[in-house]
Amino acid sequence: MNPSVPALSPAERYQASVSLYSSGRLAEALALLDEMLQHDPAHAEAMDLAAVCLNDLYVDADAKDLKAIVDDALDLAEAHNDLGGWFYGRRQLTQAEHAYRRALSIKPDFTKAMNNLGLVLRDLGREAEAEASFLHALAIAPDYVTARNNLGVLLWQLKRLPEAEAAYRDVVSRQPGDVSAHNNLGLLLLELNRAPEAEQACRQALALNADVPEAHNNLGNVLWQQGRIVEAIAAYRQALALRPDYVGAKANLALPLLCIGDYVQGWALYESRYHEAIGTRSVFPPPVPYPQWRGEPLHGKSLLVWPEQGFGDGLQFCRYLSMLKARGAAKVSVACQPP
Repeated sequence: MNPSVPALSPAERYQASVSLYSSGRLAEALALLDEMLQHDPAHAEAMDLAAVCLNDLYVDADAKDLKAIVDDALDLAEAHNDLGGWFYGRRQLTQAEHAYRRALSIKPDFTKAMNNLGLVLRDLGREAEAEASFLHALAIAPDYVTARNNLGVLLWQLKRLPEAEAAYRDVVSRQPGDVSAHNNLGLLLLELNRAPEAEQACRQALALNADVPEAHNNLGNVLWQQGRIVEAIAAYRQALALRPDYVGAKANLALPLLCIGDYVQGWALYESRYHEAIGTRSVFPPPVPYPQWRGEPLHGKSLLVWPEQGFGDGLQFCRYLSMLKARGAAKVSVACQPP
């Protein structure tokens, strides 16, 4: 049996990471510091050294003197902002928050860190703090369109739609070439049932950059809402031509295809509606421990018909029960909604 190795104390872990950093083993030092910060996200010294390690890993810096780099407040603020982005990309939101706050403690007017902190706070469900962070950045830099666009997204999530529209329109007035702002404005206007304006915004986004699959998908949604089925199909197909694995566009394309009677392709694409990559899903797989029927022979098997989308769905598919029985199913059951 191997002898047990005593766990290192936080102080010993930090000193070990300093030694690794000093010997140029930056990735190992960063990994050890990452472990430390998972347990103590507010450990200031560990956060500082992690920021420096990350900076040295991605920037060709000649200086290796830790104290000299730490004493350079501007560089350290940038390094902490980068560290926050590193944590955010790994969905380590608590650590990201501490890194951005550390950057702001060093450089209080660092608007990029304020914007990034707002994104973290939004993802943590702390919307009021996120809004305050975006507004703080905009009070310092009114033309910071990234922060204003993110504020618009947050206001939309909070269902403060007129304010969200104002934020997006402010972005496009300050930076007419911002594709994402035109695209977001189009989506918002669609939710407000202002389809002609939404179409104009989506087409403006595509005029700026025709290679954005999200803009084609959103244009398809606008056209679909207006009953322009053939045009909607073309828009969704263009989105998929640009990104073949775009599950949202697949699920959206399914509906107009089913509407025109293309059941083979339509039903196949409609399976995408369950995919987790679709942001706000309205339908979910049945919460039952049975495999989904894929069209294989039913002889001797039992089948459960699930009314996924309400009473209309249930009534629609009741007409297929006798057909399923005729295909050899031993038992066909129907889940019914309560009255």
